[in-house]
Amino acid sequence: MAARRIDAELLVDVLRPVVAQFDPVWVEVYPPEYSERQVFPDKPGVGWMLYLPREIIAQQVPEAAALVPMAGRDGRRRGTVVLSVVDEVFDGQNPRHIEAAANIDIRMVDQDLMPCYSDLWPAT
Repeated sequence: MAARRIDAELLVDVLRPVVAQFDPVWVEVYPPEYSERQVFPDKPGVGWMLYLPREIIAQQVPEAAALVPMAGRDGRRRGTVVLSVVDEVFDGQNPRHIEAAANIDIRMVDQDLMPCYSDLWPAT
């Protein structure tokens, strides 16, 4: 049996049971070298893909390469995975990929769709 190449579809398929089982506050997927290139260091970044537990539609983020709704165990919508690149593996050193992710991050922040880490992990 041939090994399956890691691609956007495979990673979204991996996220489905994670979202259904654990109902995460957010999930970021990007290569390590991208973390230094994020536009907003105090917020999650789209990178290759970002899951947030909220409904996001194409009219809100037209720069997204894809928006994938995610459901919980009950079958109800839990949130959305926002993808910056779908036709190839995200490369944290590829200027085209970095620009795509940055444009989505900026649009999401402008529309108050991107929370701050401090809102996701409030002080106790």
